[in-house]
Amino acid sequence: MTITDADRHRLYDALVATLGEQEAAILMEHLPPVGWADVAIGVLGIGCAWRRDGWLTAAVVVLAICYWGDAIGHIMQYTVHDNTAPDNVWAIPSDIIGPLLAVVLLIAYRRMSWRVPVAA
Repeated sequence: MTITDADRHRLYDALVATLGEQEAAILMEHLPPVGWADVAIGVLGIGCAWRRDGWLTAAVVVLAICYWGDAIGHIMQYTVHDNTAPDNVWAIPSDIIGPLLAVVLLIAYRRMSWRVPVAA
């Protein structure tokens, strides 16, 4: 059975009616994400087929897709459902900054590795 965002929204509404808004938000935070890991692994597989030596790049791409996808989910919970739970709001900066730092470090690593002379 495939679970969609609409299914999760209906579940959230039912939990709010049963448990209350804060408890529903806490419970929803503990559910696994929908789809982002699958998207990341698919992109990783396609990228590795094209560039077999790019495992580091592929790992950073997967990290960025998963975390930025989570950031979108946290921002949607904050704006649409007014979810101000600390587990939701305080995850947003790390979901954005962590992958951004990994991308910057990967770019710096790739640029520095091109300058290293190869021994003859």
